[in-house]
Amino acid sequence: MQNYSPHNPWYNWQPYDDGTTNRAIDWYKSTNGQGIVTFFWHWFSPKGGSLRTSTFYTNNTDFDVTKAVIPNTEEYNLTLRDIDAIAVQLKKLQSSKIPVLWRPLHEAGGKWFWWGAKTSSAAKTLYDLLYTRITKYHQINNLIWAWSTPEPDWYPGNSKVDILGFDSYPGAYNYGCQAGVYNQLQNIVGGRKMLQLT
Repeated sequence: MQNYSPHNPWYNWQPYDDGTTNRAIDWYKSTNGQGIVTFFWHWFSPKGGSLRTSTFYTNNTDFDVTKAVIPNTEEYNLTLRDIDAIAVQLKKLQSSKIPVLWRPLHEAGGKWFWWGAKTSSAAKTLYDLLYTRITKYHQINNLIWAWSTPEPDWYPGNSKVDILGFDSYPGAYNYGCQAGVYNQLQNIVGGRKMLQLT
């Protein structure tokens, strides 16, 4: 979903419809409804950064997530603008009756993306804002919400997450079992959610 971000540094700070949503709809239909559509959002920062840089990276923007979750700040209003833009795309999928495995704010605990650059509290508050805006304000109900960072204190909670996952980067030729991470994730969700390698 990155190109739909309103503050897109690769398209002169404008969103770009690269056809991703329509391709997903066409593909799903080609599977006779048997395929699984999944999206995540490399969310370009709502402001800040330089043209032709990937402003979802913490090092490429000065956008402050702690301000983005304070109502009536410029950062908050721009954050809502961005969420609303993505909701337009998600509504197309909902209108086509397509369930979507939806993974926003991925790898927050790594702190390499702006949404995780500060604290777990700020990241979870942003997730709550995103979740509420999408599900309540926009009434989008076709999403299966996946969270993918394994640190317990970053987890938004079972009431707003359907699947907990882990993005694995084990290094070259490391084929070891991920049982330790599996057990860690099981403990976080209390055995009440599906787990996945995201």
